[in-house]
Amino acid sequence: MSVLKGNAIVGQSGGPTAAINATLSGVIRGAIANENIGTLYGAYNGVEGMLAGTYCNLSEMFSDPAKLTTLEKTPAAALGSCRKKLPKLDGSDPKADEVYGKLFDFFRSLDIRYFFYIGGNDSMDTVAKLSAYAAKHDYRIRVMGVPKTIDNDVMGTDHTPSLIHISEPTRLLSISYAVFCLKKKTTRREVCTTIARTVFSVRYWKSVCARHRIGAVLYTHIPST
Repeated sequence: MSVLKGNAIVGQSGGPTAAINATLSGVIRGAIANENIGTLYGAYNGVEGMLAGTYCNLSEMFSDPAKLTTLEKTPAAALGSCRKKLPKLDGSDPKADEVYGKLFDFFRSLDIRYFFYIGGNDSMDTVAKLSAYAAKHDYRIRVMGVPKTIDNDVMGTDHTPSLIHISEPTRLLSISYAVFCLKKKTTRREVCTTIARTVFSVRYWKSVCARHRIGAVLYTHIPST
């Protein structure tokens, strides 16, 4: 696969999770450091902003790395969000050509060769549709979905309880319910993910999954501050 050189754009979509701006910060850091990317733009309100032609220059706004640290701790979605679903590409939606044509005209106008979309399941659906349209119409672009949280939108996972914002007794209840659901599966090769602030929660989660022969457990431990 040849290396693309050009500009990039990033957008945020779906519910503004606690980590959505930290994800944005990571995209900005990576794009600024990448020699193949000229300017990183930010789309206001996701694909709705691109359709409306509303965007900002993130390379200029975050030329000072200290601002990224502030961004990571900023609530809500810094670029604004949306829940717009793109039309299907199977010919069933008469507005499809108009919508996709407008989006790719926008990409061409800014020489966009990299598009990062931060979000969950619907956002990844948007990524898949844009990738398919680009391939069909021979427009060279890398369209990438970037997760905004740990959730069930990650392909291959079965259950993803978040243990970071709830009390210890509720954490144990959440873990027990997850295991109850998994025990009803016909296979024991499910992958589970979780996030927690206490080592006890992580150890309990791992031990319960091991006891019931649940195939793989992915976890992140964030120490309390």
